[in-house]
Amino acid sequence: MASNDQEVGLHLGSAYDTWEKEEAEQRHKLRIRAVWGTLAVVALALLYAAWRAYPILQPQSLLPARLASLPFQLASVTDTLAAASKRADATDAKVNQLVSVWDATRGRFVALESRIRSNLQSVGKETRTLVNQMQRRIEVALEKRLQVLQARISQVEAGQESAQARVAKLEQELAAAREENARQLALLRQDRERTLNRVDEQLASLDQQVKGGKSELAAVQTQIEHRRVEFEAGANHTRELAPGVTLQVSRTNVNQQRFDGWVFLMPDRRTMWVRGQGLQQPLVFYSREDSRPRELVITRVTKYSVIGYVLLPESRS
Repeated sequence: MASNDQEVGLHLGSAYDTWEKEEAEQRHKLRIRAVWGTLAVVALALLYAAWRAYPILQPQSLLPARLASLPFQLASVTDTLAAASKRADATDAKVNQLVSVWDATRGRFVALESRIRSNLQSVGKETRTLVNQMQRRIEVALEKRLQVLQARISQVEAGQESAQARVAKLEQELAAAREENARQLALLRQDRERTLNRVDEQLASLDQQVKGGKSELAAVQTQIEHRRVEFEAGANHTRELAPGVTLQVSRTNVNQQRFDGWVFLMPDRRTMWVRGQGLQQPLVFYSREDSRPRELVITRVTKYSVIGYVLLPESRS
């Protein structure tokens, strides 16, 4: 920090010297310009006086009169020279004012430089103090962490012996668990064999029941047999599908494949209304002649007709 303060001070001092040299050169230039301006004014005044005096001295006949007016002309030239001298004095006063301003500015710059140096020194001192404090805090914190780690390492080393004892105990428990698992597995295998035997017996009994059911179904099928009658019924027309079964189609829905209408049954003189009947949805109805079912099944719905079939029971032999 001290070396940095010295470098900053040297930098400020060199900048100050350079600025002082430049200001001195500016003042010197201003003084030279003022002197040259004064000399130029005097020269112009002399040339003006000579120009005014030449016509006076040239004609000898008018010399007395010219000489009489010469004092007034010289007085005019004198006034001109006095005005030029006043201008030169004013210019010199401005130069002196600039010099005084420069001296005041120089004093302020010196005071500013001294304050900056003082501030830099105080800041450097405070910074070094803070750095030392932070370094001490870090060292204390590291020392505490090292102590904690050392204590943990000691605990780990002390716990290794107990961990080894626990591992030995766990190995014994694992061996006992393996033996118990082997015994349980043997029991499960025996139970599985007994369960499989019971399932086989139940399947055999079920097979016998199925065979008996098939024989019963065959007997029922011999009693109930159906005859399939295909049909196509037009929309808004009445169609006799089979003897005693008449279908009337009142409306068809091709998109949903459904239709509305009614079925008239004879000789029962009974009417069954159909609402939104769909495909492969049997419409089951019975006759008073017997209790055997009849089925009306639709397989296709077009714009102008309904196609399907009727299952009618065959007459018993």
